Amino acid sequence: MSSGPHVGDVGTVLKYQCLKQDGNVLDVSTASTIQITFVRPDKSRLTVNASLVTNGQDGWVQYVTQSASDLSLTGIYTWQVYVSWGATPSWHSDKGTFQVWPNE
Repeated sequence: MSSGPHVGDVGTVLKYQCLKQDGNVLDVSTASTIQITFVRPDKSRLTVNASLVTNGQDGWVQYVTQSASDLSLTGIYTWQVYVSWGATPSWHSDKGTFQVWPNE
């Protein structure tokens, strides 16, 4: 039995903590834009607006899948968070991966 999201799941919470290069938490509480880009196994991209999990000072952001097409393929997905504070410099997270499992 596999654990983790499955193809077509709606309401799946995908959470990520934004960390600086030195490993410390990035405070995203005052960010004007927070997005997550997912790259599916076929290299197609989905960019979504993320929300804060708490108040943003802990760096945690999330996206809750809204449509069966969000997780449309079985396989390894790559993700990356983008944060902007308007006129100040923007920030990109390291890339991460997660598995989307088939329905059987």
